[in-house]
Amino acid sequence: MRCPGFVQIDREVTTNYPFYDTSVVGGARCEPWVRVEQDSFSRNWWLIVKDGPPVKVGYWPKAIFTNLRSGSLHAAWGGIVQEGNDGYCPPLGSGRYPDNDNSRAPYFRNMYWIYRYTAQFSPSDKIEETVDNPILYASKNDGYLREMEYTISHGGPGGYCRAQ
Repeated sequence: MRCPGFVQIDREVTTNYPFYDTSVVGGARCEPWVRVEQDSFSRNWWLIVKDGPPVKVGYWPKAIFTNLRSGSLHAAWGGIVQEGNDGYCPPLGSGRYPDNDNSRAPYFRNMYWIYRYTAQFSPSDKIEETVDNPILYASKNDGYLREMEYTISHGGPGGYCRAQ
C-alpha cells in the first residue's frame, strides 16, 4: 500500500479494513482470503479480499509496474511490524513463533501465483526466508502440508528492537 497510485473502488472495504473474525490460539481458525491479480483486459493489478463475498477493493494502474507487464516469475509473502516511539516492536500475529502446529502462529496457505494468465506456480523448495530480527520474529517454510497445500508460517513475540 506504500505504492502511490492505488485507486480505491469499494466504499466500505478499504486497505485498512479490519477483519473482525480472528483466530484463537489452539482453537478456531479464521482464514481471510486475499488476492492480487492482473486483469487480462486492462492489465491493472486488483486487490481482492474475501471475508464473505469477494470484494474488489481497488487497483494499482498497470503504468506503475512497468516490469510486470506480463506478470512475474517471483512472488513474496510475509508479515510486517513497525517499531514504536519507545523502541519496542509489537508481536507479529499471535505473538508465537512458528512451529509444527499451525494452530498457534499465523500462516499463508495454498500459495501460488499465475504467470501470463495460464501457468500456475507454487513456491519452490529454494524459497528465501528473510527475518530482520530473528530474536523477536521467525519464519518457517512448512512446504507442502496435505490439508493446506504449500504453507509458510511466521510470527513472534516482539520486544525491544531499537538498534543500539
